[in-house]
Amino acid sequence: MFPPNGRSQSRNRSYSISSSVSTPNGSLTSSKSNKNTSFNNRSISSPEQRNNNFKVVIRVRPPLPRELSGEIEFQNVVAVDEKEQMITISENIDAVIDEHGQIIPNPGPYGIHNFFFDHVYDQYSSQKKVFETTARAVVDSALQGYNATIFAYGQTGTGKTFTMEGFNKDGNIENRGIIPRAIEQIFGHIQRNASPRMRFLVRASYLQIYNEQISDLLKPER
Repeated sequence: MFPPNGRSQSRNRSYSISSSVSTPNGSLTSSKSNKNTSFNNRSISSPEQRNNNFKVVIRVRPPLPRELSGEIEFQNVVAVDEKEQMITISENIDAVIDEHGQIIPNPGPYGIHNFFFDHVYDQYSSQKKVFETTARAVVDSALQGYNATIFAYGQTGTGKTFTMEGFNKDGNIENRGIIPRAIEQIFGHIQRNASPRMRFLVRASYLQIYNEQISDLLKPER
């Protein structure tokens, strides 16, 4: 939907945080699964459970300054519906969407493509909103003993690193991404629940796949 930012090389990174509790405790895509349950048709018995186990969301990044000030005039080609579950793509989005955000029945010569997801974030969605509505429940599942994964997928320059990591520009902590917010949530849970009878063990890895080499950025000697 937007051109890449021109990075010449890209790195695939895997962000993994796991936690365990010493006493039993009764899908940016996120997923969760029972750690003793295999992925097959029988492991998910209803559509409701499938919807809870796997979620696919999409986030539209805002245009970059160089895209707005380039020789070719920038033109928006996407629109998100009010329910934030459908994204519409057209070569002239202003001609196919009315002032209420509804698709015009007969848009003329312009094509329209609609795609549905569990959630769609427009370019104005905050980091907090993305975390609270997509990632927090996944982290909660991990703290309850489930295997949980959140990963960002997309071409270079689409905002994966910003969504996952964020940045602290001019002391603005609201731009924290999913990873620092998830860590805050995990250690907040530990602080509230730790006791002489309950201890927590937290392991973290930061894996990078670059030039077909896998390395842990937190422990380079691995």
